[in-house]
Amino acid sequence: MINFVDVSIIIINYNTKELTLNCIESIIDKTYDVTYEIIVVDNASIDGSIELFSNDLRIKFIPSQVNLGFGKGNNLGVEHANGKYVFLLNSDTILVNNAVKHFYDYFEDNLNGNIGVLGCVLSDIYYEEGMSYTYFKSISRSIKLALNKFINKLFHISHKTSKMPLDEVFEVDVVLGADMFMPLILYRDLEGFDPDFFLYGEEVEFQKRIANIGLKRLLIRKPKIIHLEGGSRDSKSKKLSYNTIYLLQKGNLIYIKKHYNKLYYLVFILVQAITWYPWVLFDKRFSNEQKKSLKRLLIG
Repeated sequence: MINFVDVSIIIINYNTKELTLNCIESIIDKTYDVTYEIIVVDNASIDGSIELFSNDLRIKFIPSQVNLGFGKGNNLGVEHANGKYVFLLNSDTILVNNAVKHFYDYFEDNLNGNIGVLGCVLSDIYYEEGMSYTYFKSISRSIKLALNKFINKLFHISHKTSKMPLDEVFEVDVVLGADMFMPLILYRDLEGFDPDFFLYGEEVEFQKRIANIGLKRLLIRKPKIIHLEGGSRDSKSKKLSYNTIYLLQKGNLIYIKKHYNKLYYLVFILVQAITWYPWVLFDKRFSNEQKKSLKRLLIG
């Protein structure tokens, strides 16, 4: 017998046993007046996660024999979802209030509002606003990022997250993948995340398709969620690792190739070669082989 619920909460776990457990506890502690299920997809963890979560009767535990990455992991979780809505939630998040109910109520109160995805203004452990949304990839966006980085380096300006609108509800290009709340039927109609992505860029590509059918991506302030950030990465360094940079750039190239023509794609590669690759060349953290690998990624 299928037990239908209001919201299916999906968490991808990859060697983040304690973070995932804390996330689950916060959901159970803070969520009420809405029916829900918690689905944990494990990406072949080796930290004892499988032993712990396979015996947790509060969740649906879906183990994968291989690391599927973020997008395909969520696709697997959605296959087992029985909610009217799905809430894709990072393992390194903590619910501070009844966020699930707030998301649910907003959607139910605005069914004719052409909404595709909801997210919230995420905060860090000090309750300071953190990165909560991003932008669609483009040539102009790449040039702007490169110029900002150059100016920051030149004048020794430390990077700070830009201030967000103070509105209770505001539209963005892309809700961060850490907290994406949407109708299950929409996810399935669009066939979920593109399997060509492994990690980074998949939520941008997915929400580009949502934008293409005229649906909004909104941030609302009522839900409160702490995002610890980077909990499943190998390094806690503020500098991005080689693997992260490689996957970010690979995701960018896949995205541009899928949503623009060949000429635009070639120009994007040229812009990346001028604005991004020189930074890699002078980064002493990377070996010559790693630099060559990034160059091969860029020129195909």
